[in-house]
Amino acid sequence: MKINLFPVLFMLLITSCGNNDEKPNGARSSAIPVDVYVLDEQAITETVNTTGNLKPWETATLRTRTAGEITRIYFEEGQPVKQNQKLVQLDDRPIKARLRKLKSELTTAQLERDRNAKLREVNGISQRELDQSENLVETLKADIEEQQVMLDFSTIKAPFDGTMGLRTVSPGDYLNVGESIGQMAVENTLRLRFNIPGKFASAVKTGDTVKFEIQGKDTIYTAVVFAREAQISATSRSMDVVAKVDNSAGNLIPGAFARVKIKVKAYDNAALVPSESVISNIKGQSVWVMKNGKAQNIEVNPGLRLSKSTQILSGLSKGDTVLTTGLLQVRENTPVIVKNIIKIEQN
Repeated sequence: MKINLFPVLFMLLITSCGNNDEKPNGARSSAIPVDVYVLDEQAITETVNTTGNLKPWETATLRTRTAGEITRIYFEEGQPVKQNQKLVQLDDRPIKARLRKLKSELTTAQLERDRNAKLREVNGISQRELDQSENLVETLKADIEEQQVMLDFSTIKAPFDGTMGLRTVSPGDYLNVGESIGQMAVENTLRLRFNIPGKFASAVKTGDTVKFEIQGKDTIYTAVVFAREAQISATSRSMDVVAKVDNSAGNLIPGAFARVKIKVKAYDNAALVPSESVISNIKGQSVWVMKNGKAQNIEVNPGLRLSKSTQILSGLSKGDTVLTTGLLQVRENTPVIVKNIIKIEQN
């Protein structure tokens, strides 16, 4: 029986040609699809986060400097007052009476001194008698000055422009020396007191602006540094800093807790990569980059770490294609294909 081999050879040839044509497509399909980031340079700022407290610009507990009964209260609780404004009046009648008596005694003593001075000119009295009369005059003058001071103390005045708090006394109360009548504070300007790690102490200078937030408020406020501690604390290794806050709108309350953000250094041309692309290994840290369609592992020296990105100090160059996905699948020279090119959102 004869067999025609031509149809069989023809089919084998077609199959062979078909297999050769599919090899390139098969190689392409074996490449791992990855997301990549094309390295670029941008300006970033290094910041330090810390906490602080808002305090009044000035605050004082008002106390009596002489004893007496309260005859009148001039201020309203929670209301603004001006410097030297009368706040509380104590009964000053006993002091005024002592003043009148002392002034009368001074007049008599001065007359006596003048007579003694004339007598001394003709040796009518001794020098000692003249000295005693002059000493009495000076003593009475000192006593009068003391009573005038006590009279001034009987009126309690505001030491500065500010706002009165709640009073702790009522008309008719008898106050001893040193008792409090209440507190007052300057609230239109506040102090933001916070601390900063010692290694960043030199980065915070007078005139610098810091940002802060208050719990429960969405607003970002600003403060201007005007003073700092003379040295770093030996126990906490930090430095206390005070900044001035404009509170003329009255939106901030003294005593509030603040979250403070401080700029410590700026980089004009920082090389950033997504933080997830930096991996740790035995040698240190590295990233996978795509070169000529293949993955290559490059050791890098990371710098500043931001919320979503990491600064690369060395190992990469502008324009490098950094892998952000497929990091556990790729090996050296593994074929890769770009699925998405991503961007870094501003930190």
